[in-house]
Amino acid sequence: MTANNRIAQVLGPLDQILTPLGTILFCLIGWAIFAPFSSSLLGMGLCWWGIGLLLIAIQLERPWLSVLPFPPLTVLMLHLVLRWVLGGMLLLVSQSGTADVQIWIDNVASALPLNAAMSSALILVGCLWNWKIIRKYPAPLSAPPAQNTPGHFSRRNLLTLALITGVIAIGYTYVGFFSGTLDRGASYLDWAGKLWKPDTLFSALIKLRDLYFLILPWLLLEWRDKKWISILFGSVTISSLVLSMSLGGRGLILYPALLLIGGLWLAGCSTKVMRWLISFALISSIVITILLPITRNQAIFQSSGVMDLAGRWMALKQSIPEIAKPESLSLLGRDLYAWSDPYLFREPGLSQPPAGNKRLGNLFYLWIPKLLKPDRPEINDGHLIAKEIIGAPTAGMHEGRHIWFPGVSLAADLYWRFRWPGVILGSLIFAILFNGFARLWYRFASLKQGTASMLIALYPTTFLQGPPLRSISETVWNWGYELPKYAIILICIYFLINYFNRHDSTTQH
Repeated sequence: MTANNRIAQVLGPLDQILTPLGTILFCLIGWAIFAPFSSSLLGMGLCWWGIGLLLIAIQLERPWLSVLPFPPLTVLMLHLVLRWVLGGMLLLVSQSGTADVQIWIDNVASALPLNAAMSSALILVGCLWNWKIIRKYPAPLSAPPAQNTPGHFSRRNLLTLALITGVIAIGYTYVGFFSGTLDRGASYLDWAGKLWKPDTLFSALIKLRDLYFLILPWLLLEWRDKKWISILFGSVTISSLVLSMSLGGRGLILYPALLLIGGLWLAGCSTKVMRWLISFALISSIVITILLPITRNQAIFQSSGVMDLAGRWMALKQSIPEIAKPESLSLLGRDLYAWSDPYLFREPGLSQPPAGNKRLGNLFYLWIPKLLKPDRPEINDGHLIAKEIIGAPTAGMHEGRHIWFPGVSLAADLYWRFRWPGVILGSLIFAILFNGFARLWYRFASLKQGTASMLIALYPTTFLQGPPLRSISETVWNWGYELPKYAIILICIYFLINYFNRHDSTTQH
């Protein structure tokens, strides 16, 4: 089956939108339908422009998307579209909201051009620079290894990778549940913003959690002849997800679900099943995104502990009727958009002079972990920027530490510091750097070669939950600290997999 055929079978007639002309017509029709219900014709036009950019990214990386659900440009554009495009669309068609949400409704149209510029730069540079190289190094048409041939990523390698990443994924949930570090209820104030927590080690390796959920369906398929492996991995994974449901965090439920669906695609799941799963996931994600914030705000939830399942259930029951309220649409838009960018276009953010290089000097401490130097100046400053433009720099603090972490997009930080010249130049620089990374990925990633190529191929999956662009400082931290750190971690995993593989082979002989 060719790449085009597999994607076409999932999309059916909608596959026609994955052509240049189809994309243009689809977005124009979409804008014409939604524009009359929008508070800003231009804002709605930018949202459909963003959808068009995502469709172009899919067309660009279509050979890879035939087997791997999250190649670099598509997964980054998917994250951006879920935020500024879908969140922006819902806010533009909302008539009213609570006091805080109304600020987003009133000012989102002014903020949309920021990420439209960033997204446009990513796609423009990607098309001009990487179209040919993707066709030069095409993806294989299937992922699962058929046999344990030397030099290839075998199913024994897959099992070892699942064991290593599974310790982080399952351990993070279990430790976070029983210690209360992941709880959004009564235990939240005890742990939020603290440097040392029971799950600190797991948090430091958190991207491995994403890899685990992606490869789990593939693992179960490859080892289906060994029932004990299915029982072991299935039971601990299901139990961790069940525990997550009572904690009140949307990401603890939604991201593993999306990654598991992506893993089924990687494992070669039938297109008919994929179509139903994707449809179900979309509906469930909308409900969960609306429901959990309402549930967390219930007094009974905030006063309950993780073991108080009756209290959590009562808070959930009290929240369900509120989903149907008109304000739930704008609340969903605000929560999807997530960034505090709209505050740049109202007072006091509107009158603040360009911040220039404020706090960028803290990047001098980039390679000095806060675990070793607790008084290190703040590098991940997105919450500080957001609170400054909101006009409440000390909001969300408890016992002298920040426990509320709003954020801003990279484009918004560029605007806050340098206005539109900074947005244009900064977007182009980031687009060139990111597409340079993607170019290397297209060259060295492989689903059919050795362990190293496989680890490279899987790594962009982590961009879905942890995108490598936030504020300027956080973006530099992502690429200057996080990427080298995980490169070292993946190298260690590579040697561990090879060691256990050789040791097992020697034992058998």
